[in-house]
Amino acid sequence: MKKLIVAAIAMLAMAQVQAGYVFSYETEDGDVLTGTALGTRDGDLLYVTSLSNLKFNGSLLEDLIGPILSVGQSDPEDDSLPGVLSFSGTSMNLLACTTPTFDSCPKGFYFDIDYVNGRDV
Repeated sequence: MKKLIVAAIAMLAMAQVQAGYVFSYETEDGDVLTGTALGTRDGDLLYVTSLSNLKFNGSLLEDLIGPILSVGQSDPEDDSLPGVLSFSGTSMNLLACTTPTFDSCPKGFYFDIDYVNGRDV
């Protein structure tokens, strides 16, 4: 699994009544991941339940690594938590895998920034 380090984030609401949000992440190396995150918004946070239309550097991610079958947080004690993305880019914990469970996740991607109320923890 390739770990992406986030340098910039841009999330735009497709429609306020829908639970789909278009996102774009750029790594420090200049790689770009784009797609649509589906989930529930709570203020600055989006609790992600699934992802679609994923592209990595302009190529469909599914063509590169296979379909994403599970999305959640990378919490070693509870991987059943929904993934979290923030509109401000200050909070993220999202693990996406090509396997139905996180027990074995050879391919996918991971975003994690450890912030609580804007402070390092």
